[in-house]
Amino acid sequence: MFLDKELHGALKSPPVGDEELFGELRAELASFTTLRWITPEYLWLLNPKNRGAWEIKFRRIEPQIRVFGHFAGKDVFLALSYNYRSDLGDIDNQNWTFEIRKIEHRWKDLFFGRYHAKKTSDPHELFTGAIDAKYFYD
Repeated sequence: MFLDKELHGALKSPPVGDEELFGELRAELASFTTLRWITPEYLWLLNPKNRGAWEIKFRRIEPQIRVFGHFAGKDVFLALSYNYRSDLGDIDNQNWTFEIRKIEHRWKDLFFGRYHAKKTSDPHELFTGAIDAKYFYD
């Protein structure tokens, strides 16, 4: 897993009052590389599916955080943005679309259009340990 500089900075120097939250988030993100099984409760493909935007759902403590990113290849996730779940609102809220656009722009800034995110709804093509389950809404 690779972290965007903004997320890396927040994990290294958390917002005042959220030190415990971001310490737990750091552990949760580290578990991506060690989890035996990855479930839809942990990793979820956002709509529209063809944009390849995934969220890691950090729900262990409140406030919940969502980490957004793209896969560059199998088991290679670029975490490009994060937001508090309470600030995102309902799943149809424009804030979710904003996060998808943000990670798309950050991807383009990193790779200048030379390398594209892997866009598939088949979790077995993206990460090891995917259970046979549905990782997206139709």
